[in-house]
Amino acid sequence: MNFILALRMECYKAIRRKTSKLCFLFIALPLFYGIAFANSSQAVTLEGEISAIGFASSCWALLGLTGFAEVLFVILASNYFGKEKEDGQIKNLMLKNHNRNQVYFAKYLSVLFSVAVSYILMYISAICIYYAYIAASMADIQFCFGIEEFIWSITSDMLMLIWIIMMISTVTMFCMYCKRFFCIIVGTVISLLGSSVLQSVPIIAFADPFYVLNLYNEVEISTTGVWIYCVVYLAVSAIPVWVGLRKFQRSCIK
Repeated sequence: MNFILALRMECYKAIRRKTSKLCFLFIALPLFYGIAFANSSQAVTLEGEISAIGFASSCWALLGLTGFAEVLFVILASNYFGKEKEDGQIKNLMLKNHNRNQVYFAKYLSVLFSVAVSYILMYISAICIYYAYIAASMADIQFCFGIEEFIWSITSDMLMLIWIIMMISTVTMFCMYCKRFFCIIVGTVISLLGSSVLQSVPIIAFADPFYVLNLYNEVEISTTGVWIYCVVYLAVSAIPVWVGLRKFQRSCIK
């Protein structure tokens, strides 16, 4: 079994898993926001004009700032690795594919595949909801207010995606050492408190993508600077992935 075949199988399994249906929860926020705004609910307000891209990006950022997205993928990553390890499903994979590296990275990339699907699903639903519920009250209906807003949206979205990848990488490493339940608890705590802890220490505040996002929103850091940080964050997130791989290579699969 080559790597491409293993990756296709894992992505297919990711779609078929019952827990993966949780990804549909990503459309809940923009749907609630759109319906509440259309009904003039005091729980939801929008100041000034907003584009479809701006609305989608704001929803994605809110999912990250509340910790919802990170916790969801902590649960999914723990199930992808921990549950299959405990149930003996990984052993069946090893019988088909003796290359542990391929099995490990196929499963890891299948989690990132779920992240990509959730991101695209949320964006499409948010844009549709914008035109269905919000655009009617806007004096200037726009898909995007120029290239600057588009760049800002993609850049801010990427910072949140990077934070999720960092969480997934950390949980993947823990799954090689600990039981699934422990991985979920630790991953959830890190997801909810990690940003606050990092920002409380000025020296390491820049290790938090949300801190960099705040600087970016306040125009204290350039778009190029943000993308440099993104590259650094990805490099850092590769460390727990490598540690987990080393453990997986030495593990006795039962």
